[in-house]
Amino acid sequence: MPLLQHRAPEGRLNEGMSLAVTSLLLGIASGSAAAGWAADHTSPTAGFAVPVAAAATALLTAVPGRAVHPRAVHRGRERPQGPI
Repeated sequence: MPLLQHRAPEGRLNEGMSLAVTSLLLGIASGSAAAGWAADHTSPTAGFAVPVAAAATALLTAVPGRAVHPRAVHRGRERPQGPI
């Protein structure tokens, strides 16, 4: 959320926060549905593989983004001081 606060355009912070929270809730709901389907149609153990695969995908998606340091872009605002 702090990263979003610093990257959202002025006057659009509320929309950015709403989209971020909606995306998180959509991810949780679809992940639960996918894990339930996997547990029902394959084996109960396969249901546990869904969150592991999702975490690995998130990690592989986030690592290239760290190459561009998030503090490098601040659009003229005060730079964030804490960890992001």
